[in-house]
Amino acid sequence: CDEIQTILNSKKFFNKPFTKTDTVLIGYATYADYVEIQQDGYRNTCDFVLSDREIIHDVAELVKLYTGKLKLGVCHGVKSGYENQWLSEELKIPICGTDIAVEAADSQKNIICWDFHDLKDEWIQRLDFIYSNSINHSYNPRYCLDQWLLSLRPGGVCILEWTDFHNTEYVNQYKPFGSTIESYVEYIQEKYQVKKLIKKDPKPLYNLKLEPITGPVDRYLIVIQINAGDKITLGD
Repeated sequence: CDEIQTILNSKKFFNKPFTKTDTVLIGYATYADYVEIQQDGYRNTCDFVLSDREIIHDVAELVKLYTGKLKLGVCHGVKSGYENQWLSEELKIPICGTDIAVEAADSQKNIICWDFHDLKDEWIQRLDFIYSNSINHSYNPRYCLDQWLLSLRPGGVCILEWTDFHNTEYVNQYKPFGSTIESYVEYIQEKYQVKKLIKKDPKPLYNLKLEPITGPVDRYLIVIQINAGDKITLGD
């Protein structure tokens, strides 16, 4: 899409692979390589649904608990758009979904072609919440999370979903970042405060018919809240 092509032409690429205890980030030679791999990966997995209606209901309840009156929300890395559609139904407001794949863009589902590492000017310090289960697709999760939190208004929340498929054993070129839940929380808390960590009942992955295609996997919801006076600085 035009937005991704503009970024390809101008982006300064921050990708610093590392391996720590229970946390891995692999590298890419160029940003163009990253985009190509993500778009190809979308085509191979676009019939998967990582979340389910119960998880999204819990996300919506957390959003209402922590943020109060709602106007704007974004779901990053939505593939087929179930997450933002379900959240929109739960919260009674339009929810924008993003995905880097051109094929994912769908105005009827309110999905835009967008790299979730990048800020839209109209989002900066205006979003009530962000939800994503896709930060394992980030080439620089620290920078990515900084960008997401820069989007939030004071009192806004970022809710991340972690599953067994976010662990290091599932790291590959399509999912470059992986961590155990313990190390994931520690990684976040190097810079931000985790407001709440919630362990959910194990659930499978689903296809687009919402039929299970895996056995049950562990799931957690991680809540990060931005308070008035918090200063977000971009990492690299």
